[in-house]
Amino acid sequence: MLKFSGEELLKKIKHNLNYKLVVDRHEASSFDVYLATAEVIKDIISYPWRDTKDKFFSRKRIYYLSFEYLPEKFLARNIGLLKLGKEFNYAFNQLGYTFKEILENDTTSRLGGESLGRFSFSFLDSASSVNENLMAYGMRYENGRLKQEIVDFNQVERVDTWLAAGFPWEYRKNIVYDIEFSNLKVQAQAYDIPILGYEGKTVNTLRVWSIINDNLIDVDAILRGSLNELYYNYISTKSIINFLYPEDSNIVGKKIRLGQEYFYATCSVKDILSNTKKEELDLLKIEEYVSIKMNEAHTIMAIPVFIEEYKEITGCSYEFAYEKANKIFNYTSYDDFTSKKKMWDMNLIKEICPKIIKAIEFLDEKLREVLKVRTFDLKESELKELYIINDNKVNFTNIVLFVSNSLGAISELHYKIITDGRLNTFSSIFPRKFILNRSGVSQRTWLYLANQKQSDYLCELLNEDIIKNPKCLIKLEKYKDNEKVLNELDNIKRENKLEIEKYIKNNYNIKINPYSIFDMQLKDFHEHRRQFLTALYITKLYFDLKENSSIDLADRTFFFGGMASQSYLAAKSIINYINTLAYVVNSDLTIKGKLKVVFIENLTIEKAMILIPSADINEQLSTPGIDMAGASAIKYMFNAGLTIGSRTGLNLDIRNEIGEDNIFLFGLSREELDNQFKHNYYEPTEFIKNNNELSKLIKRIRSSGNTLLKESFEKLYNLIVKYNDSFFIFKDFPAYVRAQKLVEQRYRDKFCWNNMQLVNLAHSGMFSVDYSLEEFKKII
Repeated sequence: MLKFSGEELLKKIKHNLNYKLVVDRHEASSFDVYLATAEVIKDIISYPWRDTKDKFFSRKRIYYLSFEYLPEKFLARNIGLLKLGKEFNYAFNQLGYTFKEILENDTTSRLGGESLGRFSFSFLDSASSVNENLMAYGMRYENGRLKQEIVDFNQVERVDTWLAAGFPWEYRKNIVYDIEFSNLKVQAQAYDIPILGYEGKTVNTLRVWSIINDNLIDVDAILRGSLNELYYNYISTKSIINFLYPEDSNIVGKKIRLGQEYFYATCSVKDILSNTKKEELDLLKIEEYVSIKMNEAHTIMAIPVFIEEYKEITGCSYEFAYEKANKIFNYTSYDDFTSKKKMWDMNLIKEICPKIIKAIEFLDEKLREVLKVRTFDLKESELKELYIINDNKVNFTNIVLFVSNSLGAISELHYKIITDGRLNTFSSIFPRKFILNRSGVSQRTWLYLANQKQSDYLCELLNEDIIKNPKCLIKLEKYKDNEKVLNELDNIKRENKLEIEKYIKNNYNIKINPYSIFDMQLKDFHEHRRQFLTALYITKLYFDLKENSSIDLADRTFFFGGMASQSYLAAKSIINYINTLAYVVNSDLTIKGKLKVVFIENLTIEKAMILIPSADINEQLSTPGIDMAGASAIKYMFNAGLTIGSRTGLNLDIRNEIGEDNIFLFGLSREELDNQFKHNYYEPTEFIKNNNELSKLIKRIRSSGNTLLKESFEKLYNLIVKYNDSFFIFKDFPAYVRAQKLVEQRYRDKFCWNNMQLVNLAHSGMFSVDYSLEEFKKII
C-alpha cells in the first residue's frame, strides 16, 4: 500500500488547485479542495488499478450483473481504505478547512437502493479486498433513485439530479456499442468507476452504461418548429437511463422497463465477449475464462441476449450457445421463484427487442424436450407452468431456472423453500442447480469505516486484523463475563449514542435521551416488512404513559428511515402514520420525554453509517418466507447491536449461530403461516375482537382527541383489513409485544445485556460477504 505524509498530500492538492482547476489556494472553496483531493486519490488508485488489470490478464473472471449498486461516498471510503485519514486531515487543515467540510461536498451515487444495491456493492467491495478478479456492470442512471421529502407527514418524491455537479470518481471510456431496438439504433457509452479494496492492493472495475443518442435529434425539424418521430425517439431512449425502475403500471412504463433490461443486458454481454476476444482467449472455450453472476430478476435478459450475441460472433448453433450459457451463468434469487415470476408479453418483445425472439423460442423448444423425458406424472396444466412461452407470455423466471448453472439461495430457510418440489417443480427436475450461497455484509463498511473506535479497540484486544479476517472475532467469546471488556464495549456504545444525541438535535431539532434504548429500523418500507408492528407498539406505549406517566417503563427512542415506492399506497400510509405518531409523541410534554420517535428523512447509506453504531437493538420483522433478503441485521451485529425479529430467513441463521438466548425471535413460523393460508384459519377483525390487548389499543386510538392520528390509523387499518391482513401484522402483534417486554427486561440487567452484545459481535464475522464470495468461488 502506498504511503504519503500530510505534507506530500498537501503539495499534490495545491498542484491540482493551481494547474487542473486553475484556482489560487487562498481563494479555493471547499468544493474546489474536494475536486482537487479527488484527483489526488484517483492518481494514487491508478497504480494498483493498472496492476490489477495486468495481474488478472487472461485469467478466469467473474462478471457481476446487477441493476443496482449502493456505494458509500467515495471520498470517505477511499481515504479510509487507504488509511490516510490523518494525513488528509492535516492537508485540509492547512488549507483552512476541516475534514468534515470537505467530505460534505462528496456526491451520493444514485445507482441503486438500500437492499439489493447494498448487497451488490458489498460483493464488489469484497472481491477487491480479497484480491479476486471481478468486473461489475451497472446502469448510469442520470437521476437515479428519487429523493424523499416528508411534507405534512407524507412522503413526497423529488428528482435527485446527482450528476448535475459532476461525478469526479468516474472515467468516460472510449468504449461504445451499437444497441439495436426494433425501430432505431442507439449507442451505449461506458463509464468506469474504480472500486478500491482494503489497504488498496486490488482495484476492480464497476462499468456503468449511459446512452449517446444526440444523433436521434432531427435538427432541421427543430429549427422549423416541428418535432418529428426522431425527437420522440430521443426522449423515449433517454428515459432508459433517467431513473431506476420507472413506474410500469401502464404500457409506456412497461416499454421503458423492457428497454432498460434489453439495453443493459446487450451492453454488458457485448462487453464480456469483447473483453474475452481482446485478451486473445478462445471464445469456443468461454467457460474456462468467464463466469457470470446475475443478481435478481432484472438481469435474466442477459441469457437470451448472450445466446444471440455468442451465436453471431462465433457462427455456432443455438444448441452450442445454449450449452455455453448453461456453464457460465449463475443466478442469485431473493424470492421463491413462484410468487414473483418475471414475465414479458411476447408482442411487447417483438415491438422493443425482436432480436432475441429466436433465442427465446429455441430455449422454449429445448425445455419442452427435456420435460418430456424428465416428467411423466404432470398434468398438461402443470406442464404449461414450466414452459418458457405460454399464452403469448415469456416466462423469464423459467429461462433462468432452465439455463443457469447454479441457482443460489441466501439463507437456509430460503434454500428449503426453493427446493420444496411442491412449490418449485424445477427443483425436482434439476436438483443439483440449487445451492445455498448466504448473503452477507461488508465488515469494511459497517465495522471499520462506520465504527472506527470499536474497530481499533477490537484489533488491539484480539491482536488481529479483524477487517482482513472477520472470523477471528469469535475469539471475543473468551471475554464473556469479563467486566473490563464488557464495560469498554459499553463505553464505546455510550459515546456513539451521545454523538447521535447531538446529531438528531442539530438535524431534526428533537431532544432524545442518550441513555434510552435506541431501537432502529432503517430500511425501505414494504407492507411485508411490517414496520407498522413497531408503530402499533409505540402507540401502545404512548397511551400507557398517557394513563400513568410514572409507569415503570424503560425510556425508548425509536428510529425509522427508508423510502416507499412511489406507487405503493400501503407503504406510504405506514410512513404517514409513523410521522404523525412522531409528531404526537414528541410534542407531548406529559409523558416526560420517556418515549421519542425519529424519522430519518431521505435515508442514505451515510446516515445509516452514522446511526447504526449507536443502536442497542434493530428490528427485522418481515413476514416469514416473503422477504428473503434481510441481511441488514448483520450491520448491527458488527456494531454490537441485538436483533428482535420474526422467524424468517437470516434471523433463523443468526439464531443457529448465536443461540436462542441472544436474539429475540417471535411469532409464527413459515410452516404455521402456510397452514393459516391453506385452511383459512385467520380472519383479522374477528382476531382483533377476541384479543383484549389489540381491541383495547384500537379503541384508545379511535377515542383519542387527536384527529390526525385517528385519520391516519383508519386509512391504514382499512387497507390492511381489506386484504385480510395478508402479512399477519395483527396476528403477530401479541407475540411481538411479549418479545419487546423481554427486550426491556434484559436491557435492565446491564451485565446480561452487555454479554448478549458481545456474543452477537463475536459471531458477526461469520456473516461477512467475504464468505459469500468464497462460497460462490467454490460453486463455479
